[in-house]
This record gives sequence, structure tokens and C-alpha cells, in this order.
Amino acid sequence: MYLEKLEIQGFKSFAHKTTLEFQRGIAAIVGPNGSGKSNVADAIRWVLGEQSLKMIRGKKSEDVIFAGSDKKTKLGMAEVSLTLDNSDKKAPIEYEKVVIARRLYKDGTSEYLMNGFITRLGDIQLLLARSNIGQRTYSVIGQGAVDAVLLASPTERKEFFDEAAGVRPFQMKREQAEHKLAATRENLAQAQLLIDEIAPRLRSLTRQVKRLSEREEVQKNLREFQVRSYSSKLVNLRQELQKVKEKVEDAEAGQETALSLVQSIQTKLDHEERGDTRHESFNQLQNNYQSLVDKRNRLLTERAALAGKVAASLAQAGQTNLVWLNSQKVEQESRLQSALDAHKALKDKFSKLENQAKEAKSEAEIFDQEIRKIEGELLKAETALKTKTIMTLPDLAKKVTEVISRHQKFLQAIKSANSPDEFAALKKEAYRLSTDAEKFIQKVSTQAPSIDPAELIALQKHLYESMKAKEVKARVVNDLSAETRVLSERLFALEKETQRHQEELEKISKDLKLSGLKPKNQAEAEAAVQQAQEEMDQRLETLDGQLKQAKAAVEQFNQTEQGKRDKLFALQREAREAQDRVREAEARLSDLRVDLARLETREEDILRELRAEMPAEYVEKVESTKKIQENTTLEKLEEEVAKAKHALELIGGIDENAAKEYEETKTHYDFLTTQVADLTRASADLEVGISKLEKIIKEKFENSFKKVSEEFSKYFKILFNGGHASLELVKEVILPPEAQEEIDKDEEDGEEEEVLELKKIQGEKVVTGVEIFATPPGKRLKGVSMLSGGERALTSIALICAILASNPSPFVVLDEVDAALDESNSIRFAQILEKLAHRTQFITISHNRATMQRAILLYGVTMGDDGVSRLLSVKMEDVDKVVNGRKS
Repeated sequence: MYLEKLEIQGFKSFAHKTTLEFQRGIAAIVGPNGSGKSNVADAIRWVLGEQSLKMIRGKKSEDVIFAGSDKKTKLGMAEVSLTLDNSDKKAPIEYEKVVIARRLYKDGTSEYLMNGFITRLGDIQLLLARSNIGQRTYSVIGQGAVDAVLLASPTERKEFFDEAAGVRPFQMKREQAEHKLAATRENLAQAQLLIDEIAPRLRSLTRQVKRLSEREEVQKNLREFQVRSYSSKLVNLRQELQKVKEKVEDAEAGQETALSLVQSIQTKLDHEERGDTRHESFNQLQNNYQSLVDKRNRLLTERAALAGKVAASLAQAGQTNLVWLNSQKVEQESRLQSALDAHKALKDKFSKLENQAKEAKSEAEIFDQEIRKIEGELLKAETALKTKTIMTLPDLAKKVTEVISRHQKFLQAIKSANSPDEFAALKKEAYRLSTDAEKFIQKVSTQAPSIDPAELIALQKHLYESMKAKEVKARVVNDLSAETRVLSERLFALEKETQRHQEELEKISKDLKLSGLKPKNQAEAEAAVQQAQEEMDQRLETLDGQLKQAKAAVEQFNQTEQGKRDKLFALQREAREAQDRVREAEARLSDLRVDLARLETREEDILRELRAEMPAEYVEKVESTKKIQENTTLEKLEEEVAKAKHALELIGGIDENAAKEYEETKTHYDFLTTQVADLTRASADLEVGISKLEKIIKEKFENSFKKVSEEFSKYFKILFNGGHASLELVKEVILPPEAQEEIDKDEEDGEEEEVLELKKIQGEKVVTGVEIFATPPGKRLKGVSMLSGGERALTSIALICAILASNPSPFVVLDEVDAALDESNSIRFAQILEKLAHRTQFITISHNRATMQRAILLYGVTMGDDGVSRLLSVKMEDVDKVVNGRKS
């Protein structure tokens, strides 16, 4: 595995998208101070998940985004992506190319991506740790980091060596396991608390369930007696119901017969009312009459033409006044005849309407008499209700008072009602009173009132029918009266018009007599015309006779229709009588239905009581009983039921849901105990796993540490041409929390000997740090704090080389770690890098020529006046080819 490509955009001074491609071996990044070389190392550290802004030389997260310059505006996002070649599968992932990217926006939003998918930082860090890549230790070694390792405390160095030893993945797993163990222990404690809370309730429910089992036997006997008791009640009641139902069926048959009679009469009425063929006959007579009228009008037109000729001859003779008088006479005669005909037709129609109105009024008076009769009966019922107290319960007394009040108001409304609208409202009120009365009677039917409820219902229904019939007749009377008034006015107007025409005609006749003598030739012409007019008059007389016959036929038809209407009225009277018989049948049927309703109500009460006291299977058993063979009387059964109920009371009341609650509580308790057992096993498994991980970490760390110590001594001697150096582990006694509390208490009491004894017995030595010892040749120094700056730099480089030799990382970024070396030591350092380059890829940021000379790829970083870093890359093998080509 090696770093193949690094893409930077918007990160610090790299405003434009910049791509750095690398190969195995050494790659050097050079450039003047302030050009942005170290920003490449910061970018790698940042994309690997660095969270400390101090490590990337910033104060806040927005500092990594290009802040702009005088010639370049600031950006809103920074992104760095790092491409790793995983063809050797060193990273435990299936991809051959692993692209890790990190983005940061100006608003503070950030995200991590792996191969284009958003990923959690923890998953990326675990993958890198398994690949032996770390973002804070020797994978990216920045300016001053080499000195920091030496000057750090032993405990702080421990983190560096953990990553160098390759135990970081196991440490991360151990941390995850410890977090899971803490969560498991917390869940275990919560589950145990719930168990402690449920246990007392479960014990109480267990006792209740035991008592419930004793109660079931008594309840079983109670159910048996209740089944026998209710079965006896229902069978007896249903037998009585069956008898009443048979009577109801007979009453319904009688009602059906009465209804059939009403239907038959109604059919006849419908047949008489339709009269489709009569309408066709009337149309035929009317058409014949109209045809004769048209002929008469044509003759009158011809006669008028002859009169026009006479008028013309008179005009030639200078007698224009005779022309005008003749025309006026003809016109007045025509108008007078029309007025007489219309007056006669209206008078006939007026007479018929008067007869119909009289008949309708007489029928309305009959209905008034029926209503007054009902009024008297209702008054009697009111008096009876006032003097008789049916029930003594307050609610029923209040209901009776309400019924009386409503009847009084209704009777007053009947007395004052005159219009059809008022009768319509009274009809609705009568219907409501009838419905309320039925409900009231059903409620108090068992009290045997002195007033027959069926009679009251029949009165209400009769009243409803009478009001309905009176309403229809009142509407007919009003319509006929209105039409009669209109016809009377029209007759009066026609009489005035006829009188006026007669006076005009007499005046014109006098004027014609006063006219002078006529000439001879004119007299002859007028005689000829007069003869033609006489012929036309004869034809008109014939047509008038035919018209009279047609009119007489129409009148005869109307008289026939009047007879049919009389027959229709007779049928209506028969219908009323049949309806009375229907009402009588309904009254009898109503009585029986009241009895039936009372029995059915009793049956419903028994069934309701049965369903309320007994389970569904017993209810079905009782309801399905058709016949009983019971030697024990009903009173004896009721006594046994009472004894069983008393026995249940002695046992005591037990919550019926106790068994269900017991099952639920027991199930919950078993579930919690199972969970506690599972959590205990999981906790034990996690503890075993943590122990195994600690053992692996310890073994791997000790083996790696020994090897690093040997390599450190080797590279120290190479860099210093002698001397000696070593690494030693710092171990301390770590006590359990309980023992630590006891020791703290003893220390407060001043018992030092007991403290030491406890530490020996209960304590365990654990590696807590790493100590570095280095003695350059010719000196007696041991502590690294006494070394000079150059010596510390060489010692740090020796330590880095030792770690890379013992546990190589896929790539290492060295940011000017050789800045403090002189030329000879720089050459030695470059030689060591060249030897290690076959195992580790090095990306060095340096000013040293020796390091540049051994690099196979050289990147130059420059910065223009716009404050943006730019790259220039050179492959050294291409340079060698060019140089060799020039030499040759």
C-alpha cells in the first residue's frame, strides 16, 4: 500500500484544485519559506481525521478554508482527498483504490467520504489504524514534532509507541468493548431494579390467583343454577310470547283484509281519476266544435267582402256615411255575439264550481265534526290522567305532567286553526304526540293504567288521519272559492261589455233609418248583394245549428263527467269507511302489539340481565334451550343462586383481571430475568474479550517495543558514529477502584505501612510510559533533556527510523525534520531514508540537497502575488536522461 494521489482544493493557500501524484520511494517537496509547503502536510493530517486545530496551525475550523487575498476572493469550502493504492490488500477492504475525502463548508458543516460515500470518522480511523496509518504520530511528522517526542513525558510518549507498535486497532476495539460493557452494566442495573420492583407485585398476584382457583369451583355451581333458572324463565316467557304472536298474526290478517278492501276502492278511485280515454273523447268533441267555428269565421269573412262591395258602391254614390254605419253595425254585431257566447260559457262554469264548492264545504264540516268528537274524547282522557296517578316515581310523574301540558296546547291549537298551513302544523304535532304516546305507554305498560293505551293511540292516529283529510278538503275549498271569485268578476265584466255593445248597435240602427233614398241602379246592385248576403246568412244559420249541436255534445260530456265525479265522491266516502275499519283493526292490533312489546321487553330485560351476569358460552346455552324438564321450582332455583352468591361474597372479592395481570406480570418478570441472564453473559463475554485484547496489546507492544529499542540503538550509533541509546518501559501499580478508596482512607489516617502492603497484595504493574536514554559518544549524558538541539534532532530521527524499520507505515510525511542537521548528518539521514524506502513511501518537505538528490519525484511549491500556492513537478529519472544526453 502507498499514497498514490493527493488532491487539494480551497485548503489554506491552495485555492485552486491541485493534484499531487506520488510513486513508491522518496518524493521531495521543496520551495521557499512561506510558499505553502507545510500546508501539504497539514492537508494530509487533516484528511486523515485530525481534530486538533493546533496540530494544523489554526485557531478555528474556518482557518483551513482559503481566506482570500488582495487579488483573489475567499472561498466557501475546503476539500482534500487522498487516494491509497490497496492492491496488496493491506487495508482490510475489498477496494483496490481507497479514496478518503474530507470537506468543510463556511457554515461549519463538514463530512467524511470513502470512495464517494459519506462515512463516519470512527470507521475511517479504524480502517487507517488497521492499515498502520496514524494521523498524529509517525505517519505525519511535522515541524518540531521530532523534538516534542523527546521532550514529552513518558506517559505522552506511550501513545506514540502504541501506534508505532501497531496496537492502536486493538486499543480502539478495547475502547468500544469497554463502552459496550459500561452500557451493558447500566442496562443490567436497570433490569435488576425493574425485577426488584415487580417481584412484590408478582407474589401478591400469585396469592390472588390461588384464591381465584378456589372461587372458580363455587362460581361453577353458581353458573349451573343460573343456567337452570334463566332457562326456566325464558322458556315460560317464550311460550306466552308465542300465544300473543298467534293473536297478532290473526289481527294482522284482519287488518290485511281491511287494507285489501281499501286498496280495491283506491284502485277504483285511481281508475276514475285517470280518465285518459275521456280526455281523448273530449279533445275530439272540442276539435269538431273548433272546425265549425273556423267555417263560420270564413263565411263571415266572405260576408264582410260583400259588405265591402256595397260600401264601395255607396262611396261612388256619395253616401260614405252609410258605408261607415254599415261597417260599424257589422262590427258591433260580431262583438255582441262573442260577448254573449263567452258570458254563457262562464256562467255554466261558475254554476259547476259553486256546486263543487258546496260539496267540499259539506265534507269539510263532516271532518270538523269528527275532530270535535275526538276533542271530547281527548278531554276525557285528560281528565282521567289528571285524576289518576299511574306511577309514584318522580320521573314518571314529571312525564305525565308534560303529556298533559302538550295535550292542552294541542286542543287549544285545534280550536283556533283555520288555514291549511295551521292544519299542516297540527298534523305534524299530532304525529309527534302519537309517537310520544306509544313510547310512554310501552314504558308504563306493566302498571295497568285505568285508561287503555291502545285507545289513546287509536285516538291519536284517528286525529292524525282526520287532520290530514281536513287539510286536503280545506285546500280544495280555498281553491274553489278563489276560482269562483275570479269567475264572478269576469261575468260582471262581460255583462257590462254586452250591455255596451247592445247600446251601440241600437244607436247605429237609428242612424241608418235616418239615411236618404237610394238611386234606382244602386238599389238594383244592393238588391243583388242583399240576395248573396241572405244566402250566406242561411249558410251561417246552418253552421250555427251545427255549432249548437257540437256545443250541446260538449255540455253533455261535461254532465257525464259530473256524474262520474259524483261517483268518485261516493267512492271516496266508501274509502273513508273502509279506512275506519282499518283503524279499528289497527287499534286491536295495537293492543296486541302492546302486550307483545311488554313481553318482548321482559324477554330483553332477562337477556340483558343474563348477558350482564354470565359469560357468552352460558348465554348461548340458555338462549338455545327450547324445552325444560325441571322438577325444581323457580323459587328453589333462585334460592340456590342466592346461596352461591353469598358463598362468593364470603370468599371475598378478587379482581377479575388478576389472572390476566398475573400472566402479564409473570411474562414480564420472566422476560426481565432472561434479559438479566443474557446481559450477565454478555458482560462476562465482554470482560473476557477485553482481557484477550489487553493480552494481545501487551504481547504485541512488548515484542514491538523490544525490536524498536534494538533498532533505535542501531540507528543512533549510525547517526552519531558511536554512543549508545536505549528505551525502557515505565510501570506503575494500578489498583481496583475499591482498593484505591481503602488506600486513600489509610493515607488520610497516616498508615503508610498498610498502604504499601495493600499495593503489594492488590496492585498490578501496568505500563504507563516510555523512557528514552541516549548517550552520544564521548559524553556521559543519559537523559534526553541534556542533549543539544542537533543531538535531539539526530536522536529523534534515530527513533523514527527505528520505528519505521520495526513496524513500517505505508507512507510517512516528514515536514522539515532534517532542518537542524548539518550537511554530513543530512547525508547520513538521506542514506537511511533510501534504505527504508523499499518498505515505506516517504514524502519529505525539505531544503536539504542530499534529501532532494535521493528523491525520485520532486515537487516545487511557489506562491504568486495573489497569495495562492502553485506546484511544479519534476521526475528525477527524466532529469538524469536529459543530463546524460547532454554529456554524450
